[in-house]
Amino acid sequence: MSTKGGPAASSPLQSARNRQRLFLVVLCAAYGIAVAVEDGLHQPLFKDEKHFWHTVQVFQDYEFPPSVEELRSYPEVLTPLSFVVWSQLEDLTGAGPFGGRLLNLVLSFAVVCIIALRRRPDDAALLAGVGMLLYPYTLPLSVHLYTDVLAVFLVLLGTALYAHRQPVFASVFLALAIATRQYMLAIPTALTAWALIEWIRGRHRQISLWLAPAAAAATIFIWFLVFGGLGPAAGMEKWVPLFPAPMLEFFNFIPGYGLYVLTLVGAFFVIPEFLLYRRWRTISFDGIQRGLVIAAVLGIAYATFPPMTYTAPMGALDRVIRPIAPNDFIRMLVFYGLALTTCLRFTRLDLAFWILLVTFFMNMKAQLAWEKYALPTLAALWYLKSIHALDGGRFPLTRPAERRE
Repeated sequence: MSTKGGPAASSPLQSARNRQRLFLVVLCAAYGIAVAVEDGLHQPLFKDEKHFWHTVQVFQDYEFPPSVEELRSYPEVLTPLSFVVWSQLEDLTGAGPFGGRLLNLVLSFAVVCIIALRRRPDDAALLAGVGMLLYPYTLPLSVHLYTDVLAVFLVLLGTALYAHRQPVFASVFLALAIATRQYMLAIPTALTAWALIEWIRGRHRQISLWLAPAAAAATIFIWFLVFGGLGPAAGMEKWVPLFPAPMLEFFNFIPGYGLYVLTLVGAFFVIPEFLLYRRWRTISFDGIQRGLVIAAVLGIAYATFPPMTYTAPMGALDRVIRPIAPNDFIRMLVFYGLALTTCLRFTRLDLAFWILLVTFFMNMKAQLAWEKYALPTLAALWYLKSIHALDGGRFPLTRPAERRE
């Protein structure tokens, strides 16, 4: 019989550390392959990179920090932090788009590590990291000059700080995320709604748990004041006429966009989670009546507002389903089935529910149902999974001094 602390006792921890090392090797290999495929990050400018790089050059002509008038005149509809960072990086290095791409690569790698790695190795966290890597936009966005990676890094770092009971510091990074892309507003808004309800119900006494993310979310109004509207005037004039603009009218929504994000969460979180964590072992048939009501309501919504009226695929999932599905009706059945898995998976009124609810409504005000817009929601869900904060797990995490021996 081995004693506590002997070889037999330490072997499970050592095995977990070995699995963590293996994950890091696989992670480095995956990112290395992505870089190699893209010519060492020296590939020609791709799609949105072209106008993003032009905007970086516009910011190089501005003084630092940019004036209010300059912030109203750059030709994008996005908040400016990415362009400020990339322009300063270009001033320092002269590396061209390679510099911004390399920064994105490092930040994306950090996002997966925040989700997957723990000081004490945890297989659940490693599997969450795998789930994040399986999302078909994690690696492609990492090797291009797109604004999503910086925004998701900031919002995930803010969420992680919040989870470790640092709401004030968390609010700083959440506000910076909004300064990078406006739709990062979803995470601090969800944190505020969840924490305020928990505070009203007496489940915690820390006012800063809802006040800090609320302050971060409120910074969106500062940007409205800076821009004199929803975005820079030059960017709004350039881009708004090209796509639907429900954000310009308070009561204008595109319900199909909201329904499609439920489909995406089903495809890129619920199904991978079910397989990676072998959730079939804990399937319960309790609440069948509630499930039937959810299925019926969602079915009516999908039949009334099917996200199928778009001539071009909405992303990777849509491109895969279109050749398989012989017609739009079959494709909508597949999308409905994936959305239903999301609705059935997240019935508990926890933080994940609020993240999905806010994301659902915000996507109905978006110009496009582009699948990469689900990135911050998926990153937040995989992070909550990695710290065991779903399905009734503690959130924020217990302080070490509060843990029972």
